[in-house]
Amino acid sequence: MNKNFKPAELNIWVGGNISEDIWGDSYMIERQIFVSCMKEPKTIEQIADEICVAPTYFEDKIKKLAERKFLKVTQDGKYLTDFIIYPQQAVSDFWYALADLYSDIKAPVTEKLYELKGKLWTEFDFEYVLWILYVYAAFQMGRIMQEKNKSKWAGKVAENNGKKYRIAAGVTFPSDIIERPGEYKGISWSNMGRYYKTPNHGIVGTANLYDAEPFGTDRHTWINDKNINLLMKIFDNAEYKPDEYEKEYAANFISQNILKNKDGKLYLNMPVIKNSDKDKIDAVLNELLKDIAEEYADRAAEICDRLLLPLTREDMLEEYANWIMSNAFSPISSLFYKNEYLQIPKDYNASAAGLCLYID
Repeated sequence: MNKNFKPAELNIWVGGNISEDIWGDSYMIERQIFVSCMKEPKTIEQIADEICVAPTYFEDKIKKLAERKFLKVTQDGKYLTDFIIYPQQAVSDFWYALADLYSDIKAPVTEKLYELKGKLWTEFDFEYVLWILYVYAAFQMGRIMQEKNKSKWAGKVAENNGKKYRIAAGVTFPSDIIERPGEYKGISWSNMGRYYKTPNHGIVGTANLYDAEPFGTDRHTWINDKNINLLMKIFDNAEYKPDEYEKEYAANFISQNILKNKDGKLYLNMPVIKNSDKDKIDAVLNELLKDIAEEYADRAAEICDRLLLPLTREDMLEEYANWIMSNAFSPISSLFYKNEYLQIPKDYNASAAGLCLYID
């Protein structure tokens, strides 16, 4: 057994619906198992020797990881990590190269988006609406780029991995020193969505399309199953007066700028979007942004193929083509980086910018 073992750090990113918090501190042993098996299949004894943990302490864990498809089991009973793990240096080089590529995409995309001014959610300043439209634009361009990329991989990989989620990771070993070439020309971004059943509108979706700093990271909790009905009552009728039970919710919504009080009436300070209208918006954005997206698609694919494809296991090519490359086709980090077009909130912790509701 390796007495000098020091644990590796695993930087995990996830897409889709996953219930396991596999990046949490309680998953330290699991993460070392992932690293141990990331290149080639290992027996439980080989893993134990490498991570300095006796098999009795993780045999149950490793079986559960295999059941949940984080690991695959080979015909001879060995374990192999069932998602891609790259050296963190390669991941860092990848993100920096993409940020440089997309550093000049903001202006042409914004020019196209301004063609929608006066046509969408006209009750709001357009620069406020841009917090939402940039996300829509990035996702639509990503779809266009990915569709172009699929033709390259048609017949070579499966269409999906048979799971409800995607995972990839970067690994840093104790001896690694990650080099970063200057300022990263992008931002850290995430989003969060939830769904609630309401009496008059059926299922209502809530979306926080900027679930990251500098906004408060609890914004996805502002609207919940206790207060969503009040919000929809006000959406239906601005003259609705909250009852005693609802007044506290209304006060919170006003302090968070989700509601605005104008002349004694309450109004939602974020778009409420019909699902059918969202499809129409996507179709319009597809036409507006198609040329820009296709211009960048091949260059983004070249970066991915040059930096990450040589490090990809042969049995992970589906994950590479359909998940890793999809990350290369998202310019969202660059669209928000030092963006001078957006309406900047006076207080990021009390702003509804980037929030919206979806209804049928």
